[in-house]
Amino acid sequence: MMTMTATTSWFAQSKPIDPGTAGDQPSELAQDAARYAELLGCSLDIDAATGRIIAVTGDALDAITMPAELGTRVAAGLAISLMSGPILRSPNQRTWTFLTRPCRMATHDVPADLRTAKVSAIARGTKLILPSRWPSPVTPHWVVAPTSTPRTLPGCQPVLGIARRVLAERETA
Repeated sequence: MMTMTATTSWFAQSKPIDPGTAGDQPSELAQDAARYAELLGCSLDIDAATGRIIAVTGDALDAITMPAELGTRVAAGLAISLMSGPILRSPNQRTWTFLTRPCRMATHDVPADLRTAKVSAIARGTKLILPSRWPSPVTPHWVVAPTSTPRTLPGCQPVLGIARRVLAERETA
């Protein structure tokens, strides 16, 4: 597993699910993974040892992460612009991760003012744990779940642009 910064360490963490907490766990995980794959337009993996559904950034989707307070305002801006897409909330509720179309962006490509505000692009090849029916302390939650319309992912530039606008509005207020 790759080493993550403190704001994204939950991506790579995983713990086994108690097998007594749900019914036919493997088939239900497969159903959930198939549903997410259709909605997100990408292939997903299931980690059988931990019972986690995994998306890997880089080919079919990417992700932008930011503090939850900023994320709340960015999500509202995306909704107003009719560009809402799936958003994950970290288990500690401090960060939000916006799933985007592939953007091939590295964190150092994120403008400096956004990096200062702790906005970052998730590295290509990062394993994202998706919410499951069996939440645990290391499982993220959907702020905005994927919709029934496939490929509702916004581009990373609109997410960054709205974040930049929100920060500028905060400075002038």
